[in-house]
Amino acid sequence: MMKVFNTRALSQNQRFTRALFVGISSSLVLGIVYGYIVRFIPIRFSIVYLGIGWLIGDLIRNYGRGVQAKFSYLAAICAFVSFLISDAVTYVGLAFYLWPQMILLMLPSYFNGINGMLHLLFMVGGAYFAYQQVCIL
Repeated sequence: MMKVFNTRALSQNQRFTRALFVGISSSLVLGIVYGYIVRFIPIRFSIVYLGIGWLIGDLIRNYGRGVQAKFSYLAAICAFVSFLISDAVTYVGLAFYLWPQMILLMLPSYFNGINGMLHLLFMVGGAYFAYQQVCIL
């Protein structure tokens, strides 16, 4: 009996590795770009986080082509990391060594007042958009 194999097909681990690479690289690029936009134009539109989350989820869905829950979790985590990088770049630029300290210093500001809570709400919404975008088949 003759079997026909698709030699271009990727295994599940290869697809997840590909999605991981695309997710991490897109998180870094989008976080840095939006952080610099906000740094030089001092008006923050947190609603942009919804679009960034959607875009990261779409990239992971298209390049990872996975239907497991781990692809959705990866998209949500990458989106949230992108938002944190964006906030860090807004305040300290590309000083990578200062990002962890800046993120830790910014965490209380997310729970301080209505603006911080709305900012956090849009971050969670963007991560949810990324999660849902990967679930769509």
